Amino acid sequence: MYNPNWNMYADSAPGQRENKPYGMYKYNADSFDSMTEFHLDAASASATGGHVIIYSGFTPDAIDNRIGNAIKKHVGLRGGVAISKRNDLLQVNVAANRDINYRLVELGFITNANDMKNIKNNVESYCKALADAITGGASEVKSTTSKAPAPVKKPTSKPKATKKSNSVIANEVITGKWGTGATRKSKLEKAGYNYNTIQNLVNQKLLGKSAPKKKSTATIVNEVLAGKWGNGQDRFNRLRKAGYDPNVIQREVNKRY
Repeated sequence: MYNPNWNMYADSAPGQRENKPYGMYKYNADSFDSMTEFHLDAASASATGGHVIIYSGFTPDAIDNRIGNAIKKHVGLRGGVAISKRNDLLQVNVAANRDINYRLVELGFITNANDMKNIKNNVESYCKALADAITGGASEVKSTTSKAPAPVKKPTSKPKATKKSNSVIANEVITGKWGTGATRKSKLEKAGYNYNTIQNLVNQKLLGKSAPKKKSTATIVNEVLAGKWGNGQDRFNRLRKAGYDPNVIQREVNKRY
């Protein structure tokens, strides 16, 4: 869990300074299976409901859909939509650029009396539903009421194997263990993996040493200023696809003005 005394957004905005990672740049796809950030929204008193925000170029995975169902059950959906695709949010873009299986979850509006009533009156149920959505199974939430502990039952079957890292799964995909095409996508999402994240890793691994040598940041900045990389989101996508960090490049471009 990210230190609650820190600000993930503010820490991510400067990117990587002096080769020291900050915010979202502290992590990579091999650090964990997925990342989920929770927010409470604020707007007019009439705004209500929650939703799950993912990168615009990605397809919702099993975790995204399960969280959406939990939100719908406890506070309702913002505009009736469970999954929102965005490409104009810093955290979402940085996570996509780093191939991190990430989603930003808006739990409801603190400015809406009914949302807050539902959250406060059902906080344990809501938290458990969110935990189950992320883990894909039953989770325990400590009750505020005093109850005798339930007797411990011996497991009747072997415990589930620890989920493999995205990098390991990508290696298995390369060897053909996950099939191809629609079959591969179905198997990966059923197993709780983000298909786009795995496919991006596969592509990177297949390129390997045959990939062309990257140009220096200074060279890319000069090319951007010369108009060779387009503008706006098109530039962002082209830079990211070529293996460059669009946020780093943009900061260097801004320094030239």
